[in-house]
Amino acid sequence: MTKLKNLNRYILKKHCGRWWKKLKNINNLNVNLSERNIERIESNTFKGLIHLEKLSLSYNQIEEINGNLLVDLKNLKELWLISNKLKRIESNTFKGLINLEILSFRENQIEEINRNGLVDLKNL
Repeated sequence: MTKLKNLNRYILKKHCGRWWKKLKNINNLNVNLSERNIERIESNTFKGLIHLEKLSLSYNQIEEINGNLLVDLKNLKELWLISNKLKRIESNTFKGLINLEILSFRENQIEEINRNGLVDLKNL
């Protein structure tokens, strides 16, 4: 099981870069990374995917969302974080997601939501 978790981190960090760059120009982009045993996502993983509209990271082992992870996703409309291991929503976690219409982080272990954690989410 540990090898699989490390493999997923390796895939996201090393291999996605090659084809991730090709995704930058695709309109109405949807990315489903659900059920991949992902524990952590590097802060620049989604950098430059300005046309990304739907992102699913559900049913993984993610414990935190880095404040810079979603910064370039101005056109994101749906973000699915169902059934991870999130405990906190930090300040500015979703900052800049001005077009976000659906945000689901149910079935997590949320203990605290910072008062600035949901800033800019005016379309929910």
